[in-house]
Amino acid sequence: KESLKYDTGFMEGDSFYTERIDMKFKWTDDLLLKHLTIDNQHKELFRRLNNLYDAIQEGQEEKEINETIAFLNEYVTTHFIAEETLMQRYDYPDYVTHKGIHVAFMSDMDKLLASYANSPDPYQSILDIYNMCVRWLQDHIQETDKKLGQFLAKQSR
Repeated sequence: KESLKYDTGFMEGDSFYTERIDMKFKWTDDLLLKHLTIDNQHKELFRRLNNLYDAIQEGQEEKEINETIAFLNEYVTTHFIAEETLMQRYDYPDYVTHKGIHVAFMSDMDKLLASYANSPDPYQSILDIYNMCVRWLQDHIQETDKKLGQFLAKQSR
């Protein structure tokens, strides 16, 4: 679902990203890139997303949910920088496209965070953030990051 315009499709109502997820995400080995750093960061992202899901389901205080969302936003940025640094270090040929996809995700995340901050229904906005992150990251890892993982594996030979 990632286009050359670096559009995640989420903000335009793409059903792939707006379809509801009514359970915690389960990590599966098909998401592994075989790059320890990136794989561990991906696992941590999903662990934190599951923490957000738990917070929503348990009706935790808004402060706790806000802290989880802030951490997720910061960690996604850290993870993208780590991936982009690897791409630059090894002169990854799809760097510009991959980075553009990251920029589009962060833009959509910023829009969702702004919507959450101003929402009359914060619960729905939190679910939107959770759903967008899980769907997008699954798709991004399976498509875009897999290509990067294959490229990095060739570089270490």
